[in-house]
Amino acid sequence: LGLRWYAIPSVSSMMLEAGGIQYTCCQIAGFFQDTEISVMNLLAESRYNMVEPIGRALNLDVSMNTTYWKCTVATELTKAVYRSFKLARVTISDHLTLADKFVSFMREEIRTRGGCPTDWIWVTPPMSSGLVPIFHHETLRYSLSPSYEYQSGPDMYFRKTPKKVRFHALVRTVSYFLNMFRNQHQKTKSESRWCMQLRVTQPFITRNLPSHCLSTLSLYPFCRSLQ
Repeated sequence: LGLRWYAIPSVSSMMLEAGGIQYTCCQIAGFFQDTEISVMNLLAESRYNMVEPIGRALNLDVSMNTTYWKCTVATELTKAVYRSFKLARVTISDHLTLADKFVSFMREEIRTRGGCPTDWIWVTPPMSSGLVPIFHHETLRYSLSPSYEYQSGPDMYFRKTPKKVRFHALVRTVSYFLNMFRNQHQKTKSESRWCMQLRVTQPFITRNLPSHCLSTLSLYPFCRSLQ
């Protein structure tokens, strides 16, 4: 079937709250639990939904639930995931051992701190749940500091919402640019007319004005550039 999964779980979308300061870009890395890959990701209907393809590949009777073919698929796939990680020498834990370790940790926390905040959904394995002690425990979910908390995705803060342009604003903008171009055209036309008149009168000015007044003729090259 060519099924593959990541070797190391890396989460970068959670926020670390410590001392009243929110660190919104703190990465978490750890190791996988076998049923987290097999049951929650590969077999879950809301994820990859590979239950029936794997059941048909194993030549199981998928026509009815009473053949327990889904349980067989979950067990075989979990064993395959665990074995593949061990062959690749990548750390992974089975759900039964990890559940026992968490119960020991929770008892120690209750003894030393008086409580242990727990999300029952996350600590109870999705397969063989009734075989682990945490399944029969009542847990309380509350937050302590420091802690990792969920936060909104970056698209909530950097999403660009298109602004609606009103018709009256569009008309005013177009009118402004049209008037600006019209005024610029009239200004250029009047400057050209003034330069033409100065060129015609230049011989008369040269013959009749004193030499100390001829400095005004320096305007003539400037008028030529404007043309």
